[in-house]
Amino acid sequence: MTRGVVLFLIAGTRGQTSGWSHPSFPEQPFGWPRGTITHKYHYTDPTHPFGTARLHYVTWGDLKSRPPMVLLHSHPRSTVEFKYLFDAMGRIGNPVPFLALDWFGMGGSDEYAAQQFSPPIPTFWSMAETVRSILRAEGVREFSVVGHMQGAHLAIELAGTPYTHDTLVKKMVLINPMILSPKAKRFVDHVYIPAAQKKYNPAADGSQLLAAWDDPSAAPMGPDGKPSSNPTDLLANQEKAVDALRCANTGWQYAAAWSDYNDKNLERMAQLDADVESLFLYGDTYLADAKKYGLDAEFSLATFAQALTHRHNTTIFVPGAGQGMLVQNASFIAPLIADFVSPKLRECGPWPPPCSDAR
Repeated sequence: MTRGVVLFLIAGTRGQTSGWSHPSFPEQPFGWPRGTITHKYHYTDPTHPFGTARLHYVTWGDLKSRPPMVLLHSHPRSTVEFKYLFDAMGRIGNPVPFLALDWFGMGGSDEYAAQQFSPPIPTFWSMAETVRSILRAEGVREFSVVGHMQGAHLAIELAGTPYTHDTLVKKMVLINPMILSPKAKRFVDHVYIPAAQKKYNPAADGSQLLAAWDDPSAAPMGPDGKPSSNPTDLLANQEKAVDALRCANTGWQYAAAWSDYNDKNLERMAQLDADVESLFLYGDTYLADAKKYGLDAEFSLATFAQALTHRHNTTIFVPGAGQGMLVQNASFIAPLIADFVSPKLRECGPWPPPCSDAR
């Protein structure tokens, strides 16, 4: 493989400098520590690679050495929200490689303009096919998938639609998934999405920046229930605010795709249940606060329960965890994910909960 201004891989997947003078990708602006991962671009139309939308993704480790994890972020975040989980899993000795993808218009990915593409907005069906194209290009045949919030439902579609006759996904981790009740879906379609379409429009006084900073879903809370002043939490809040501002124009499309997919969740999960082990991680604070966001946690839990008839599935409620569980509770959930995805590849450490030998 030859490095240059453009690094050609295969099947339309490329890593490139995007105009920067140094041939390495500018990692720091995307929030990942410099030198820890590899940044790449996938062109949505490999036959016309220039002038078409690019999807940014990051990889760590040798994706062919063992089944990697595919990480799918939430709205309005980016791959950066997995940075803390990656760090925590490294500290407990988990060498599982991963590939994490930014949705259109989020993180380092180009926006999805309706006049350029059909259908008018991205769907979980089309994005799952795109992820499979990237995996083919990377030579991956089997993988685990980890999805957070909206990304959990993209994970369900990715796991449920293999790109060969083989079932490639054996393990699936769903973090704070939420199937919408009819009332909640109306709220998402008519309140949440319209608000996301105009939430951070530029203002003369720059107040949209403060609105992104003060977003309760962004600001980590301290033990007193007030926004945390811990420097690490403040950095995480800054990353969340930057992510939200980055996707201000078209990030609502991710929420629309989540709503559009809603009726397929039960069918897909029922299809997957026999062959795919699922780990559900719920923040108890997130579930308790669901009504604030027009959601119905009890409906979602009950609907998933209809589809899950096999005993190989596990549900864990994480105490004190909210929407920011991937950041604030990373040290707690990292061992859970490591033991579930690849239990033989790590040694027990002093992080809770204790290691599990059952698998």
